[in-house]
Amino acid sequence: MKARVAWYTIMQCSISDEARAASGIVGFIDRCSFWLSVIMGIGGWAYISGRRIPAAFSMGYRKQLRHFFLICGAATSTLAVSVISDGVLTALRLPEAELSAEFLIPIFSIAIEVACAGALVFQIRSITQRATSAAASLKT
Repeated sequence: MKARVAWYTIMQCSISDEARAASGIVGFIDRCSFWLSVIMGIGGWAYISGRRIPAAFSMGYRKQLRHFFLICGAATSTLAVSVISDGVLTALRLPEAELSAEFLIPIFSIAIEVACAGALVFQIRSITQRATSAAASLKT
């Protein structure tokens, strides 16, 4: 987001007066959701790093994994809110821009953000499915 803001400054792409109030609110939501996702991600990492890996896949370990996946899901959800609000902020600035590099650079950076967030969601879903599969195979 900082790179996009710097790009807007370089290209002198200003926001309209009507959208300025909305951009302030959306910007606040963006910052809060981003930092909340960072804090939750660090919390999830600290939570799972502080646990010992047991020799057997017990009910207590399943509970710990479930808590870890819930923290990861919450962090990913708040990151998705941040990416969406970045898109809204970009959309508020683009009506003034023409179809040029001034327009394409922010759109390209948003596409990269969406792709990275999608990859993160895919990885968490994949890990969750593997853990569920491993737990099911150990029950039998």
